[in-house]
Amino acid sequence: MARSLTVADLVDRLDLPAELAGPSDAQVSGVRIVDDLDGLQRVEPATAVVLTGAVAAESWSVDMAVRVAWERAASCVVVTSADAHTGATRALAERLAIAVLSVAAPPLDAAVRVATIVAADEASAAGTLSAAARSFGAPTLSPKRAVALLQKVLPALRFALVDAAGAAVAGALPPATAAVPAAVAPLEVSVPFPHRAGAARLLAFPDRAAQAGPVAEQVMQLAVPPLTAWAALRRLEELRSTESSAALLREVIAVDGAPGGRLRAVLAARGWPLETPLRFVVLLPEGGVESELFGSSVLEVAAEQRAVAWAAPFRDAWALLLPERRSRSASQLAAIVDGVLDGDGLALRASAGISAAVPVGEPVSAALDAALAAARVARARAQRVQFADRIG
Repeated sequence: MARSLTVADLVDRLDLPAELAGPSDAQVSGVRIVDDLDGLQRVEPATAVVLTGAVAAESWSVDMAVRVAWERAASCVVVTSADAHTGATRALAERLAIAVLSVAAPPLDAAVRVATIVAADEASAAGTLSAAARSFGAPTLSPKRAVALLQKVLPALRFALVDAAGAAVAGALPPATAAVPAAVAPLEVSVPFPHRAGAARLLAFPDRAAQAGPVAEQVMQLAVPPLTAWAALRRLEELRSTESSAALLREVIAVDGAPGGRLRAVLAARGWPLETPLRFVVLLPEGGVESELFGSSVLEVAAEQRAVAWAAPFRDAWALLLPERRSRSASQLAAIVDGVLDGDGLALRASAGISAAVPVGEPVSAALDAALAAARVARARAQRVQFADRIG
């Protein structure tokens, strides 16, 4: 069983006067009492070593024990206030980056207390994973529900699901100005989303390193399958029915550029960039073109164009979503649209209107209307492409 108990946790839970030298973030998975140097050779990694007897009687043997414990990858060395450790021992602990914990208790008492804490931590870890397994046993979970369950199972952490670009899908990211200790990096687990834009990421933000242990990561991994299944179903809805895409676009128009909750999560699953300026390209079919066949062709060609993030029916036309790129020129935009119009037999059967860029958080309805109007102008002028901001 992987544990998240650290030396810092030992200090907190020993309930004894204690002095710590060296780092406090090492993981502790067991305890061993050692009364001679030979016994140190049997110490397992991540073990708290309690010194007693001859090995604790002289300062040189204590220092030697610290060196051997470091070589054996022990988590810490526990000595008592009566032992022969000195300031040199503390300096050695700092230099080797191994914790030396001096407690005011007999060695046997210290060992029993450490063993009790380790056993309690093992039981706690098992209970946490068991609760998580029950919580994430559902076939699918929405991002909001998954984050809420993670928060319930691991209340000391803060969670967020972000898209491939780092925009929050569910949960909350810490403010950019928040002071986060450099040593406390967020935990990160990849969540495969079916859209080609890339995987989402589940993040956990600990306040201290002890909270970012393997148990927390295992719990986060349990949330991945139901989250992935939920996203896959949203993607299948879109592939099965163009009306699903049209309804989603109507929802986006209705919220005036500020999608939240369920809508924000569905958009992320379908590849809509949440925190990126956008442009819309509206494709207006020529008269006589069968609408269902035209829509199928648009979807097929849009899927081949990496610059196109999403497509949906819009009134009597189709709207394509392009994430805005500052380095992209007007001629490059026109070339992208030409690539769509030249694909799958669409050439000369549609006119295209390109909107101005829509800033993040701004309503999209005006840009869509402008792009549709530009497409009508292009058709009236027998042009293929017309920019909405160049109609004169």
